[in-house]
Amino acid sequence: MKDFLNAIASHIKNKHTPESESRATICGGCPNKEKRFYSEIFKSKMKNIKGYVCIDCDCPISTKIFAKQKENICKKWL
Repeated sequence: MKDFLNAIASHIKNKHTPESESRATICGGCPNKEKRFYSEIFKSKMKNIKGYVCIDCDCPISTKIFAKQKENICKKWL
């Protein structure tokens, strides 16, 4: 839960790193993303992930890209 809260804080502060930008690019082209209305709460300046969630874990992609803990890391990012 702490990792998720830290990811939300990084997203709100718009603190993108090369790692989060790379993850956004990967997720933006992934077929396992789906537009969800509730994900619009987590507005993203990156249009390729704005309003999308990962259907594998149901997490908003705009916050997931900031995850640090191993269990929250997408295997496609490795």
